[in-house]
Order: sequence, then structure tokens, then C-alpha cells
Amino acid sequence: MPIVPGVQTKTIESYKVYHSAVGSISEIYVSPYLPEKEMESWIELYDDKINRFGTLCFWKQINIPEKSLVVQFVQDGRYPRDFLLNYEISRYQDIIDTLRYERPIEVSIAWDDQGKISRGNIRTSRPERTGELETVPE
Repeated sequence: MPIVPGVQTKTIESYKVYHSAVGSISEIYVSPYLPEKEMESWIELYDDKINRFGTLCFWKQINIPEKSLVVQFVQDGRYPRDFLLNYEISRYQDIIDTLRYERPIEVSIAWDDQGKISRGNIRTSRPERTGELETVPE
């Protein structure tokens, strides 16, 4: 089945965080799409019906996949469209803070006819007021 290029933007309603344990093979997530690469951490993204629709993958610099943004189309019916957005582990804190303290949040991806993501981002879905002080718990 050919892949049709497209764009998708979805609102992130909830998320689940995973951190791999060093030396514990059963706890280390090895991506089924990138079997030679071990992720440091990953965040699964869910819609308002608690359906997972994407994963943010965080890698050590030496392990980050050559193509940092890859889309996968899963045909099993469980996840008709699923994607992986790859980030260096140094971006983890910024992204988790955005998920924790901002609302609403969207993820947007655009892909080509090879299933590769040509653009991907996490963003606030409406403009922020200038001078707005974010409240961060102590």
C-alpha cells in the first residue's frame, strides 16, 4: 500500500513516561522500528479517548538514529497511525516541562511518500500572552 504524504496535528490529552534501567534488559525499551538502538527515555502520547497515537523518544547523542524523525504506519488496527519523534536526551526536561505546565498542547507532523517525517514539533496550540508568569511548583 503506497504512503500518501500528509500533515497531522493532534491535541495531547495525556502522556505516559518511561525511563530505561541501566543493565536491566527487561526494562530497556528497544524500539521495534530501530532494533539496534536503545532509548534512554520515552513518552507515549494519548488522545482524549486514551488511545496512544505517538511516542517521543529520547536518545544519548551516540545512539540517536541517523534520521531523527521517522513516521511508522501500523496496520494492525490497534494504532492505525503511530509515529516516533526522536530527540536528544538533553531536550527531555524542556519537553516534559511543556507537557506538565502548558495546556493545550499539540503535536504536529508532516511526512513524505517514504513515511519519513519532514517536520515534527510539540507546541502550545494558542498564543501565550507576553509577560505571563508560569507557575512552577516548588
